[in-house]
Amino acid sequence: MTLQGNSWDKSPQRQTRHTLSKKETKQYERTILFFDI
Repeated sequence: MTLQGNSWDKSPQRQTRHTLSKKETKQYERTILFFDI
């Protein structure tokens, strides 16, 4: 995981990801990584 140890780990968005379906998680991660430049 690129975001591990990152501030995202403690954020609500980060925790919310665990409740998403696999397909939604894929899209969600792609969105997060897009901003994690």
